[in-house]
Amino acid sequence: MPTYPATPIPSVGTKDATVIPIIKSEAEGNYIRVRRRATRKRETLELKYSKMTYEDYDTLRTFFIENQGTAFTFVHPVSSVEYTVVFTMDKLERTMYETYVDATVILEEL
Repeated sequence: MPTYPATPIPSVGTKDATVIPIIKSEAEGNYIRVRRRATRKRETLELKYSKMTYEDYDTLRTFFIENQGTAFTFVHPVSSVEYTVVFTMDKLERTMYETYVDATVILEEL
């Protein structure tokens, strides 16, 4: 299984979220019933890259092209926890400046 590149390192402001889907239904008398849809949690990771060199962006872009639609390993840069993830996005967008690039990558745990 491929491993997500360790460089470039995501910027400060990278987000992660724990997802536990629920099923919610309404009943007569204005009652609400809620239950978990799944028994396990799943992580979503939003990696922000700011002031990345064009060479680092090319590394990220190449990995995206080669692994979009397939599972790969991601090691969280802060906690060092290893996840099996996929890209949740269909395109890798960038904001280009004269000497650097900004980009955001969104991953979801399988």
